[in-house]
Amino acid sequence: LTRKISDMLFLAKSDNSLIVPHRERVDLAAEIGSLFEFYEALVDEKSVTLSSSGKGSVFGDRLMLRRGINNLLSNAFKYTPPGGMIHITLLKNLDKVDILVADSGIGMTEAEKNCAFDLFYQGHQTNKHLGTGLGLALSKEFVLLHNGTIELTSEKGKGTTFKISLPIVKPASIECEAALNQPFVRELIEDSMPDSIKNDDLSVNTILLIEDNEELNFYLRQKLSPSYSVVSTESAEQGWVEILNNIPDL
Repeated sequence: LTRKISDMLFLAKSDNSLIVPHRERVDLAAEIGSLFEFYEALVDEKSVTLSSSGKGSVFGDRLMLRRGINNLLSNAFKYTPPGGMIHITLLKNLDKVDILVADSGIGMTEAEKNCAFDLFYQGHQTNKHLGTGLGLALSKEFVLLHNGTIELTSEKGKGTTFKISLPIVKPASIECEAALNQPFVRELIEDSMPDSIKNDDLSVNTILLIEDNEELNFYLRQKLSPSYSVVSTESAEQGWVEILNNIPDL
């Protein structure tokens, strides 16, 4: 339940442009090899052939990309019968790297393919394949945050292939992004903003927000701040003190 809530918060933040991926060189072949080690027991249990080929590196958020690929692997294991095959291919081009996750599983109908990346969509699941319906939606979001694309091809009874295409970001772009985040650069940017943007409008309504979940508190503040003056606390006791000091509108 905690992971599901965390995933939902991530998707909500990403939908509101509150997520900025960390940038570093990511060796995709190494990350895939590490994931394969995690699935060794399941490979033995289901007698599935798990393999990979190719090499490729991109500049991006290693944890996001790793989890995005892992979600596709997990999905492949759910729907690949014993004795089946799962293969990941890395194809490096001039300006991008393609990641293909192919399985010999049960495949999808046209209707299932159209809904595959929808939030909470779980397809025709049995108790054996029960999931949260967030995995593919998260993988898509991770890819989009890296200016990439994700698509799938599938045929009922003939398996499924997911294809992720990620741009190869040049180091100079990363250095520029890092420079923009330096404190003195931030100060220059903020100093160049009009006062109407930098300063709070004292005429807006005040909302008192009481929420002890740190991430949810942060998310709600970000959502409400453009339209309201938000006073945030993490407990009812602190909230009461704020009410006594400055009565909010809501």
